[in-house]
Amino acid sequence: MKNRILKLVFLIAIATCISRSFFAQISSGCLTLGGSMGANITLDSKSTIGPLSTSIPGYTQWNFSPSVGFCITDEIVIGVGLNIDSKFIYQVSSIDNSKTENVMLSGIGANLTFRKYNKIKSAIYYYTQLGVGYSIQTGTDRIPLGTNDFINAGSILARSTTVTINPGLTYFVSSKWAIDFSLNNILAFTYRTSKYFDYGPEDIVEKDGSLSFGYGLTPTLGVFYFLGQ
Repeated sequence: MKNRILKLVFLIAIATCISRSFFAQISSGCLTLGGSMGANITLDSKSTIGPLSTSIPGYTQWNFSPSVGFCITDEIVIGVGLNIDSKFIYQVSSIDNSKTENVMLSGIGANLTFRKYNKIKSAIYYYTQLGVGYSIQTGTDRIPLGTNDFINAGSILARSTTVTINPGLTYFVSSKWAIDFSLNNILAFTYRTSKYFDYGPEDIVEKDGSLSFGYGLTPTLGVFYFLGQ
């Protein structure tokens, strides 16, 4: 429900931008300074076929991404940035629908982006962004103790390399200041190495790669300043 509200706000913002106009030009040689923040909330889902049952854990996630970019030509920007995030995952039992595990993660990463703008109106641009990033996340896995309490079951270290394609809109409120709306993780490939500590006599290492379309979709709002245009 909360994620639907975020997407509704995103659509309302787009409609507001289209109804107004301000002349702006993304020019070669200018710098972009700014950042964005996003949030994503999903609920757990469960399906049952005969005696078998599977569960996909829900999670709550937010991220903050400061960045700087350089316009190599008109309407093409190459940027670098940081990504600071936090994620809380709650696993639900497939037997009695009780919560059996909580995982809390926090991380930091760096990314390189290539963004191509296309003008819609004098102050509104649509863009497609290709990003390549690397991040490190650390976390704690907690399991139930009795009815309501949880205890630490082990710690997690995850290293991820991602390639993403994200669409978005940029609306100039003046010739230099712009508000940025994007839908992150429309298309993403992730390669992850996860190491689990204190789960047994030896540490556990898992490696996996995944290609996703729309999974973990994150509405994001940002503010940018275009210097030198």
